[in-house]
Amino acid sequence: MLYLRENHNSVWVIARLKEEATLEQAQSQMSTIAARLEKTYRC
Repeated sequence: MLYLRENHNSVWVIARLKEEATLEQAQSQMSTIAARLEKTYRC
């Protein structure tokens, strides 16, 4: 079986937040990054 990018439709991220960061800020930033990646790499 070939392991192609098309076979993987999700990415798991584990991170540590800075003390002054909120979960909502982190989720917002990750959503922005995910949208940019999707736009860049969409087949």
